[in-house]
Amino acid sequence: MKTLKDMYNLTYEKNSYNTSLVEWYNQVIDKTVDELNVTDIAKMIRQNILTNVTLEKAFALFFSNPYDGEFLDGDLLETINSTDISTVDKKLIKEMTLKLPIIEREYVSFDWDNEEAEKLYYDNLQILKKSISLLI
Repeated sequence: MKTLKDMYNLTYEKNSYNTSLVEWYNQVIDKTVDELNVTDIAKMIRQNILTNVTLEKAFALFFSNPYDGEFLDGDLLETINSTDISTVDKKLIKEMTLKLPIIEREYVSFDWDNEEAEKLYYDNLQILKKSISLLI
């Protein structure tokens, strides 16, 4: 499988400061889409890098583990909500309409660190549901 660099004709960032973000970017473009993890996806969304690719992968990660997150359980959902999902493939939107009610019923049984985290997750589920309803 081709790397992001090869698939999208990306080049390494050359920055004299060589920040951790530059180092991460230069490493992440050497990955395939399948190799991207939740941390990569969250950073790519925040940095507006290959948004369509990252959103599709974010949804795939969300489907496989709705409670995944970069820093906290469930914050992948918050990351998804931080971007415009209107460009997402309609097939993914339809899949979300089927899976969100299941996730909404099951999230209460997840082992949350505290009630605040559980409430934040619920609020983010409602935001995603509303965003998706506007696209249908």
